[in-house]
Amino acid sequence: GFAERIRPMVRDGVYFMYEALHGTPKKILVEGANAALLDIDFGTYPFVTSSNCTVGGVCTGLGIPPQNIGEVYGVVKAYTTRVGIGAFPTEQI
Repeated sequence: GFAERIRPMVRDGVYFMYEALHGTPKKILVEGANAALLDIDFGTYPFVTSSNCTVGGVCTGLGIPPQNIGEVYGVVKAYTTRVGIGAFPTEQI
């Protein structure tokens, strides 16, 4: 069935992260969601999400210490968009 087809692709996430940090070195690509202004700590409160959206979210989301984070790449777009209620700077001009 379906479970048998995907079984080789499914891993225990906690064990995988432990092995990546303490066992055979592995490079792991992590993708975040949302933008900095939605971050629970640095966003435009009260219009924030319930999680960390900046690079600190890697630590809180995966449970790894900051010293284990290597290269960080930021991706931005050239224009502002907003989903839902909250500050939208271009509307205030």
